[in-house]
Amino acid sequence: MLQNNAQKKIDAAQKKFEQAKARLEAEKKKQTENRRRFENHHKYMMGGAVVKYFPECYSFDEKEMNRIIAAAMKSEECRRVVRIIMDEAAEKEQGKASVGNDDVSGSLEEDPEEFLEEPDEEE
Repeated sequence: MLQNNAQKKIDAAQKKFEQAKARLEAEKKKQTENRRRFENHHKYMMGGAVVKYFPECYSFDEKEMNRIIAAAMKSEECRRVVRIIMDEAAEKEQGKASVGNDDVSGSLEEDPEEFLEEPDEEE
């Protein structure tokens, strides 16, 4: 009888352990799925932004797009816009009102050809 009671307790503990293990695995799977969903949404959003401001992107291969984006990111105008946006994000994070909104909309649309020039080879 004593051994039977001990076995029941062991079986109950084993069952609880297996249930906890299953909950842990389910939570890990849920977290992985949420991360993957966020990453896929971000990729979709980024691709949409590229297509929106640079519809000709489909005519370039990956290497050419990397050159184009690298050249654009090195431009002073792009760096200025990135700094402005980062400053605005920091202000929002601190709960402050956004100050000094520069009009940057349409800046890529003014002369998109300047972003298509080949960068100087410095190798």
